[in-house]
Amino acid sequence: MPFVDDMDIDPNQKEKSMRLTGHDDDTLNVFGEIDEERTIWRYLDFMQLLHILQTGQLHFTRSDMFDDEEEGMLPQKEELPESFTETRGEDFFGRLKESVFINCWHINEHEDYNMWKSYSGRGVAIKSSIKSLRKSLLRDDYNLGIHFADVDYLDYEREKIEYEVAFDEKSWSEFTKNSTIEDFWDDEHITAVAHRPLVPFGYKRKYFGSDNELRAITMPNAIDPLDVDIKHIYCSVYLHDLIDKIVISPKVSDWEKECMKSVLSQRYGLHENEWVVNSQI
Repeated sequence: MPFVDDMDIDPNQKEKSMRLTGHDDDTLNVFGEIDEERTIWRYLDFMQLLHILQTGQLHFTRSDMFDDEEEGMLPQKEELPESFTETRGEDFFGRLKESVFINCWHINEHEDYNMWKSYSGRGVAIKSSIKSLRKSLLRDDYNLGIHFADVDYLDYEREKIEYEVAFDEKSWSEFTKNSTIEDFWDDEHITAVAHRPLVPFGYKRKYFGSDNELRAITMPNAIDPLDVDIKHIYCSVYLHDLIDKIVISPKVSDWEKECMKSVLSQRYGLHENEWVVNSQI
């Protein structure tokens, strides 16, 4: 049976995770409703795929590690209330980047040649859907609330996000001072409000539009800051729910394909045609 390690996960953990990620309640997703039926792709090298299969975890990168210096920042014309900048500081969103972790996918009904060149080369791609990704993610030891963004691409010199400050700073300060982490996760309104600062991470500059990106975004230190030396986190997933197909790059030679298929079949029960297919390019 493929993904035998899935059986070790407590089903009750998955049920609670679905609530926190907004799978059962869209009010918890700060980016609003998205079309979950669309196909998504994760392009990666073969060793990265084996790590996912072996650990049952997806890799989230701290947002300040990305190449784009404007990652998570507001457009130039964006205006915030003085009360926000007074309490949070002028560099709030710059500092926030050290607290936000992102897992990226490409939205496309078909595989994309440019994505193979940019992100995978002689590797593979996981084919899934937004719905399957949301269903597969589990809450783990980071006390995660995971939100999903269909990235919008803007002209940061001329357009605005129209960012809304949706909470009272004094009330939020009192809540965090007098509440436990359990109170935080049990209050759905507070959970959604606390993650409102994630909104800018659902936007990027137009230069990156060809990425056509779907993001799973989390801020695991909403109350208790993580060590700033942590540049990556790994979130547990149900692999059965996540993977539709594993597609092998068109740049992989025939003998490499056979080696890949042998490992996936013998070690993980992922047999050719049923789970593993060649690129159509």
